Amino acid sequence: MRHAYQTSDIQAAVSIDMTVRMVFRFIVLLALSSGQNLEPQCSKFDYEEKLITKVIKLELNINALKKQIRETDAQREMTQLNGNN
Repeated sequence: MRHAYQTSDIQAAVSIDMTVRMVFRFIVLLALSSGQNLEPQCSKFDYEEKLITKVIKLELNINALKKQIRETDAQREMTQLNGNN
């Protein structure tokens, strides 16, 4: 049994197809244009606070290393002085 499609049915299907394609394109374009904001952005204050915190931690580590170097140098000098006597 053959179905007889009327011109209005075909036009309606084409119209729906075109509408779906336009909506799909709009959604794709919208997603692409807003894709720049996918990564979280931190405020300038947050960034500076994190940077200062890291610098302070680094400074504390450097001071601790300097102290270790001084202690090691002092021990080495004591060992050399005791070895020479």
